[in-house]
Amino acid sequence: MIDQKEIITKIQKSMPTSKVEIESEDGVHFFANIWAEEFAGIPMLAQHRMVYDAIGAAVGREIHALSIKTHVVIK
Repeated sequence: MIDQKEIITKIQKSMPTSKVEIESEDGVHFFANIWAEEFAGIPMLAQHRMVYDAIGAAVGREIHALSIKTHVVIK
C-alpha cells in the first residue's frame, strides 16, 4: 500500500519546484493538486503524463484511481 507522503516524495523528486497536496479517504483513490514551474509551456495532458511518470508503477497497483489537477507556477 502506498501512502500520501510517498506519492508526494515521488512527485517532488521528479519535479523539484513542485508543491504537492494529496488527499485520499480510503488509501487507494487519490486526488492530487500540483503546482510546479516544470509545467510551464506544457499542455495539460503532458503535465498529467509527467505526474504519472513520476509516480511510476504504483498507478494501477496500489493506486486504484488518481485525479490530477495541475497548476503552472511562473517565476
